[in-house]
Amino acid sequence: MENQSYAPMIAKPGAFPAKVARVIDNYKLVINRGKEHGIREGQRVMIYKVDQEQIVDPDTGKLLGNLELVKGTGKVFQVEDKYAIIESDKTYQKLSINRRGNRVAQLFLGDVDNFGVIKPKEVILRPFDNPQVGDSVKPI
Repeated sequence: MENQSYAPMIAKPGAFPAKVARVIDNYKLVINRGKEHGIREGQRVMIYKVDQEQIVDPDTGKLLGNLELVKGTGKVFQVEDKYAIIESDKTYQKLSINRRGNRVAQLFLGDVDNFGVIKPKEVILRPFDNPQVGDSVKPI
């Protein structure tokens, strides 16, 4: 099934990397790019911090660059002229364990007190990992 909310990245040259301009909370961030930069609602981005320590090839001694420490991914949900607001788009399911089991489990397992049936209870939004003003943002 095709994702109807997908918006291809058509940002203008030089629009990325963008930066986090404000942390609203651990789920919503303001980035310093907006309509003027070609940002559109529905676009997906990655929030990351560039590690200060250079990666060095142990065989050649050549510098390989810096590690990008990913803090999460999000989707643009509000776009203004000079900025946009993104929300985390990672989720996880909270599970409910039913310790009562059922008749089939009882027939095959006997002691159903130790048998747990796992059922999805609710889908929960995962927060960004310690987002900070100045973190980098790029399209994915």
